[in-house]
Amino acid sequence: HGETSPVVQGSVPCADVGHGGAEDGDEQNFHELGIKHQMNGEQDKALECHQKALQQRQELFGEMNTDVAATHNNMAVAMHALNDLPGALDHHCRALRIRRACLGEEHERVAESCHNIALVHRDLQEYNQALECHQQALHIRRRTLGEQDRQTGDSHYNIGILLAHREIGRPREAIESLEQALEIWRATYGRQHQDVAAVLNCLASSHTTLGAYAEAARCEEEALEIQRARLGDTHPKVMALHRAVAVAHECEQAVRRKRGEEELAALRKGARREGSRAHGAPPPAKRNLAAVAAAATSNMSWLEAPTSGLRQFVRQHVLAGDAAAAPAPDAHARAAAPRQRARSC
Repeated sequence: HGETSPVVQGSVPCADVGHGGAEDGDEQNFHELGIKHQMNGEQDKALECHQKALQQRQELFGEMNTDVAATHNNMAVAMHALNDLPGALDHHCRALRIRRACLGEEHERVAESCHNIALVHRDLQEYNQALECHQQALHIRRRTLGEQDRQTGDSHYNIGILLAHREIGRPREAIESLEQALEIWRATYGRQHQDVAAVLNCLASSHTTLGAYAEAARCEEEALEIQRARLGDTHPKVMALHRAVAVAHECEQAVRRKRGEEELAALRKGARREGSRAHGAPPPAKRNLAAVAAAATSNMSWLEAPTSGLRQFVRQHVLAGDAAAAPAPDAHARAAAPRQRARSC
């Protein structure tokens, strides 16, 4: 689920495509038959039907007509599927121009054209143009459909994906957009939908980029529960999510260890400064610090305790020089660190 799909204009046809066959020259039958081919994945046949429908509709209605715009749109969707990106962009732009002239700037069909143009720009690797088009679609959808509409959520999602892309590199803004999409899609689809899992995966990626591994793990765990319920424990997607959760937790533990080590190094440096100011024999803090540091670094669970507890212990028993009264680092760590609870999804 890398993005929402381009929009095909027209209703899904019934088995009977209309009065008479496409060979009778009825433009509506060409239109409906083209949609039927598109829904069946027969894009080459769909394109041929839409080209015939376009010619007939232009003869009947002229170029500046919403039905003509719909046919330009459907031709573009078929061309996009056939990887004719320049042709797709040309026909989407024609559809947009007609819709703006006939329907005004703020109409949901205009938003659909902006959305479809953005998808072509993305596949052309024109990411900034794609972002601009999705932002235009979002503006229109908010005003015409409302903030909680599914299509508004689609725009938030697509904007978040582009902002997170390395070519744009704005992960904090990406998280804001993706969280809005998540809220809308949870309300629309329910909390166990595959699209909700897709947003959570993207959020985890952006949190990882920012080094927020705990948040990344939380998102991956929720996505894992959704996909496990849908696909079972042995599905490749579920197994990949298990690995992603494990990696996120490992990264978070590494960050906490590094912070503990940096805190200890800063306290060691401060103790040395205090010792250099004193007269006479070296203070007990300086004598005891190496032993405390060695014991601390050998006990990684103590380093993973909250830094406030670490600071209190060293100040009370190391910097004060009260070696006899100092408890063992292991015992202090168990007393200072609150019990870590598993975070539920």
